[in-house]
Amino acid sequence: EEHEGPCRSPESDLEDCHAGHTDGLISKLLEACQQNEVSRALAHYAKLQKMNVPLYEGVYKMVIECCSRSDQLGHAMQFYDNLRGSGQRVSVRLVSALMEACAKEQHGDKVHALWNDWCPAGQRFGPSQGEVLLVTVSALIRTMSPELARDVLVDAMERCSGSSLVSDLPDVEVQLEDLLHLNEMVWEEARMNGTLMEELAGRFADLHSLLEQLYEQCLQEAAAQPAGGPGPYRGPSGGHGGGGMCEDPFSNADALLMEDVDLDLELAAM
Repeated sequence: EEHEGPCRSPESDLEDCHAGHTDGLISKLLEACQQNEVSRALAHYAKLQKMNVPLYEGVYKMVIECCSRSDQLGHAMQFYDNLRGSGQRVSVRLVSALMEACAKEQHGDKVHALWNDWCPAGQRFGPSQGEVLLVTVSALIRTMSPELARDVLVDAMERCSGSSLVSDLPDVEVQLEDLLHLNEMVWEEARMNGTLMEELAGRFADLHSLLEQLYEQCLQEAAAQPAGGPGPYRGPSGGHGGGGMCEDPFSNADALLMEDVDLDLELAAM
């Protein structure tokens, strides 16, 4: 005599059906994002919202990047706000990608607002903040906002009082040199096309002086290290292995977990 499996209640069948429908909608959402079909992605997202389905940061990331690639910056910013409202932590990759999209559209004010939102006043400064700081300064230079770039740098330096800002930044010497070249290039382009007013020229000059100061500090710290000796240990995100005034409030394992979630979502949508 054949025995049937354990009986399932109607409630269990309903839950399985709901879960299958939810997974299908998320897959369709990710597929639409990969194909840069913003309207279809928004439609699937709206259905998930009506079903009160919680979404991971990786899903928001794919929607935001889809909107950014499709020049739908308004939608991208809205999804960023939705992500923040969900209480999830925004990754370095995501906020950097959104800043680049804002820079492309010449919205220096939005770049500055993203920085202030992601790294609010009073937050301790660590390697993750340093990485986004460099992206922020670069984006602000390209949006002709040297005064905002300088303000961001000065604020970061003040937060690291008692500890060196540049010592906590990954590949700092190369990146500061790149920022100096970028500032010179944008400054010169503005002069050549006639958009460089005297006040703006002074702001570019002030930013350049600050970047040179940080670059010189970086060179001095490198020269002060014992000849042939190893430099300070840096973790996967470029930060020191030990603590200090400028300590990352999030663990490296946390950041690596977010990278794995992003990769899993991208593979699932293929």
